[in-house]
Amino acid sequence: MELSLTTISSGITRNRARRELLARNEETARFGLALSEEDVLMVADSLVCDLREQERSELAGGIAPKLVDAFCDSPYLMQETYAETLCELQSAFYLYKEESEDLMSDGELIAMMRECFDEVCNGDVEYLAGTCLERFARAVRGGFDGFHETGGSRVYWMFDEEVRWDYELYLEALRDEDML
Repeated sequence: MELSLTTISSGITRNRARRELLARNEETARFGLALSEEDVLMVADSLVCDLREQERSELAGGIAPKLVDAFCDSPYLMQETYAETLCELQSAFYLYKEESEDLMSDGELIAMMRECFDEVCNGDVEYLAGTCLERFARAVRGGFDGFHETGGSRVYWMFDEEVRWDYELYLEALRDEDML
């Protein structure tokens, strides 16, 4: 049986991801989050699938350890769904890294993802990927590069099309109705 370079690379990446993710448990425990050995293998297997799907390769353990570092204190991560959410975030990262034609650094994309995850999507990865990241990648492909100045933060709002909750407007409406 002959092993391909891709198979060997996938095994190395998977093992490195496993080690790096397990090492994060001490830090994430402060937030009530930990990955079991089974969870880590699921995330590592998902990494290999994501890389194959996007026809990418990784020399390190993938993006999941950086996602853990960036998202572990999010109020929307729960232990019960932590591993699944991490897999979804990882898949979204690789898809939109490709969709943005690698014009964003990993850190810029992760910063934008985290901000939208908490402030726009209320922890909904499907909305993050299907709306926020899709719009943003389209803007990046169209030439937008303002994210470089902010490291990926505070830029999505330029592309947000939904009307968001406005507390001051709410208070004004209550005053108009003599409810305050």
